[in-house]
Parts: sequence; C-alpha cells; structure tokens
Amino acid sequence: MQRGNGLYWRIPLKDLPTDAEKRSVILKGLANQFEYRTLYRESEADELIARYYPNAPSLRQELLDSGLIQGEGGRYWRAL
Repeated sequence: MQRGNGLYWRIPLKDLPTDAEKRSVILKGLANQFEYRTLYRESEADELIARYYPNAPSLRQELLDSGLIQGEGGRYWRAL
C-alpha cells in the first residue's frame, strides 16, 4: 500500500478514483516515481507506470495532460 495525503491505495491500482482530489493525489504520487533530470524512453515510462496501473499509455497521457510529466519525441521527463 502507498500513502498520500492521508489516503491509502493498493498497488497495482485496478481503477483510478473518479473523485478529482483522490485522483490528483495518485497522479502526483506516480509523477514522483519519475526521477528529476532523467529522460525516459516511452517504453521505460510505460514500464514505470505499469508497476502501479495496468493501462500505462492512458495514464501516461493523463500525467502529460495534467502537466506532471512532459514529453517530446518519444522521451518523457518529470516536470519541475
């Protein structure tokens, strides 16, 4: 189990919460798994995310859309 903002969540996640606050806590926790100043190939980013959620490509896109990670040309990194 992981803990974030007083919430506990099971790893791997089966579903993402629909509650915006809980979802945000999980997204931030996942973004924190990306090391600062490290570039990840798409396959590496998906592998990291898949440890926590089975649909890594959709969650990677959500992390991008939320601005928690950034990406370009098949490379991804943690946003500062």
